Amino acid sequence: MDDTGPQEDPMATVISRSAEELKQERQHLLRRAGLSEHELRDRAQTYQLTAEQMDILDAINNIDYLLND
Repeated sequence: MDDTGPQEDPMATVISRSAEELKQERQHLLRRAGLSEHELRDRAQTYQLTAEQMDILDAINNIDYLLND
């Protein structure tokens, strides 16, 4: 019988970062975007982000989730 349920990846990697490292990464991402966080979020609301800026905003949102902000 074929099991089509979710399977664990035997090569999965867990990366652990401190809150300080996440905050530094967040600041680096904002510099890379070339916009303030406010501008980045405003442009996202009106679909005016480049693909890279969308990826950056997604990464920032993920960091915010991890930091519980």
